[in-house]
Amino acid sequence: DSRELERHLGRVSSPRWAIALRELKILIRTPVYLFNSLATLVIVPVILVVPLLSGGELALLIEELNRPGLGGVLNLAGAGFIAIMSIFSAALSSSISREGKMFWLSKVIPINPLQQLQGKLLAGYLLAALAVPLVLLFSAVIPWKALDMIIIALLGLVACFPVLTSNLFVDLLRPYLDWDNPQKAIKQNINTLLGMLLSAAVLLPSILVAFWGLRCSWSLHLIYFLIAGISLFIGGIFYYLIARLAQTRYAKINV
Repeated sequence: DSRELERHLGRVSSPRWAIALRELKILIRTPVYLFNSLATLVIVPVILVVPLLSGGELALLIEELNRPGLGGVLNLAGAGFIAIMSIFSAALSSSISREGKMFWLSKVIPINPLQQLQGKLLAGYLLAALAVPLVLLFSAVIPWKALDMIIIALLGLVACFPVLTSNLFVDLLRPYLDWDNPQKAIKQNINTLLGMLLSAAVLLPSILVAFWGLRCSWSLHLIYFLIAGISLFIGGIFYYLIARLAQTRYAKINV
């Protein structure tokens, strides 16, 4: 049908989505990139669950988790898990570095640098979002209601914002492009370590607010609001820096 063909040909993906999909395809095609971006999503749950199953302590844990008054703690723990998982992904702290000597293509394609970086950030968010269903699987043993799970997912993803933007900022400042083996773009790239350290630093204020708020019996809604506000503020600073530097950094990076 000519009308159907015209509709398909006329469908144009946004530049940001195009870059995000390109990033994900590169990760999928390169095992070392995929492993360093997603391994923790598999390894950490196994480390947490296997000892419980083998030690016969699962029933005791379920009973403990169902104690009255733990709802707020469990919600914050679930959101914190989502945010902390994003620390261990090297997806954004090596996002520009992974382009290597092919970075010149990013300088000549008709997509401005900021949109390219927004696409990379979007890809990082899609990877971070994979932790959400993983956390919600624990609803089988944790008495989370539908509203709790929505709060956990939203708060966790908001808390990822400073982690993701700070990681991308690090790689924008000093990309490691001179490599001849894909493993070097990750394993010999100090940006991945710097990204993890900076991620821990930007999450620390939210962790302290959660801890202090629970200790002082603050309203849960106040704690959620403060964590979201802190995350958006810190993440916004890094995003602002990325937006300001995008054009000049891309112009100065030579391969």
